[in-house]
Amino acid sequence: MKSLMLALALIAGFNAHASTIDGYSLPINGQQSVENFTLNTVQTRTEYRNETVANTCWRTVFAGYRQVCRQEPITSCWPGPNGRQICDTRWITQCYQEAQYRQESYTCYQTVAVPYEVFSNYVKALVNVKLPNVPAGSSLPQQTCNIDFRLEGGNFSSYANCSEFIVIASRSATESREDQTVIQDRKFNISLLDTKTVTAPVRGGIGEMRLEGQTLVFRTGDLTKNPNFSLKLFVERRKLLKGDETLINRNLAPGEYTFEKTSDEYGTVRISLAKLFGGINAKRKHVLKVDINVLTSTENSINPSLPKMSASESITVNE
Repeated sequence: MKSLMLALALIAGFNAHASTIDGYSLPINGQQSVENFTLNTVQTRTEYRNETVANTCWRTVFAGYRQVCRQEPITSCWPGPNGRQICDTRWITQCYQEAQYRQESYTCYQTVAVPYEVFSNYVKALVNVKLPNVPAGSSLPQQTCNIDFRLEGGNFSSYANCSEFIVIASRSATESREDQTVIQDRKFNISLLDTKTVTAPVRGGIGEMRLEGQTLVFRTGDLTKNPNFSLKLFVERRKLLKGDETLINRNLAPGEYTFEKTSDEYGTVRISLAKLFGGINAKRKHVLKVDINVLTSTENSINPSLPKMSASESITVNE
C-alpha cells in the first residue's frame, strides 16, 4: 500500500513538469580505457484537457439617435419664352435622425485545450564507452577535452567538447523494458583523429598565388602530414567574342606538381602548366583556380562542429 501511494504521489508530481534530464561528462585523457556509467530520467508525455475560461468579448449595441443636417440642392423648372424651359437650383437644409452604435465589452466563456505532462515511464541508460590511446605523434589532450552524454526523458545524445581531436564514435543501441522502466543499452567505440594532422594540408588556406612564367606557384599547409587530400586545378581562357575555353579542370596526381616545405606547418606548391597542357598564352586573359580538399572521413563524428576541411584560391592573369 505504501508503494502504491508513493507511485501515485510521483505521478501527481509530474503533472506539471516535463521529462527530467541526466548527464555525464567523460574526460578524454589520452589513455586507453573502458568506462561504464548509468543515466536515469523520467519520461513524461503531453496530454490535453478542455477547460472553460473567462474572456473579454465585444459586441455592437444601439446607442440612440443624433440629428444630422446638411445642405442639399433642389432644382425647379418652368416654361419660358419661345417654348424654352428655365430651371433654377436652390439649396435647402435637410435634417434627419441617424442611428448611433457603440462597442460594448462583456464576459464570455471559451473552451480551450490546456496541455499538461503526465508520467509515462522511467528511463535507464546503461552506457559503455571504449576510449583509445591518442594517435601516434599526438600530444595528450588538455583537461577541457571530454565527451558529454545527455539523457532527456527517453532522448539520448552525445557530443565531443574537444577541439584537439575529431572524435569518431561507432555506436550501437538496444532497448528493453522492465515494468515501468525502459532500459537503453548503449555502446560506444571511440577513435580519435588529431585535428592539426588531419587539417594540415589546408592549414592557413592557399596564399601567395602567382604565375612565374608557365609555373603556377602558391603556399599551402604541410601536404606531407596528411597525404589523404585532393588538389584540383582549373584553368580557363576568357575570350571576348567567343565562348570561354576550359584548358584543364581535374584533380592532379602527386607526380604532376611539387611540394617543398618552408616551415613546420607550411610549404610551396609548383605546377608546370606547360607540362600539363602546353601552357597558356601569356598575352591573353586566363583564370586559374586551385581547390584542396581533405579526404579523411569524418563520418560518425560527434563533434558539434568540424574544422575547415577545404581551401580555395584563384587569380586572373592579363585582366
